Amino acid sequence: MKMKFGFCTQGLICFILLMIPNIFWFAFPAANVVKEASGVSTIGIIQSVARISFFAFTILFVSEKKMKYKSLLIIFMALMLLFYYIAWIRYFAGDCDSALLVAKLWFIPIPLAIFPVLFFIGESLWLRNVPALISAVVFGVFHCYEAYIGYIKL
Repeated sequence: MKMKFGFCTQGLICFILLMIPNIFWFAFPAANVVKEASGVSTIGIIQSVARISFFAFTILFVSEKKMKYKSLLIIFMALMLLFYYIAWIRYFAGDCDSALLVAKLWFIPIPLAIFPVLFFIGESLWLRNVPALISAVVFGVFHCYEAYIGYIKL
């Protein structure tokens, strides 16, 4: 797919919608987090680079093909965003218990990792943005792995 350098308003809106709960998370961090040894991990670096690349690709690169606003991908993205918000609401309503950051939501493990990754993949497909899709998949693998490690530690 042909891409051009530009500004993608839809990419920015998607970014903002996904980051809203994170603003509250910084304001109300987990009440019972166990501090681990600080340091930089390879997984953390790869995850951060993939996340930043994803946001840069979705905001700064535009597909020359128009997006469809009446699309199953939009419905999929809306559902992933809704489930993501539900997982965050459960966390905040649960007195910011760190166990809720990785606890199953219905039958979905690590929902605060799974739902945004699926949203990113849906967004990439909707925007017809292959570089963003590659970044989303790389981010998803490492983000879900790190969240899973946190899940099995609890």
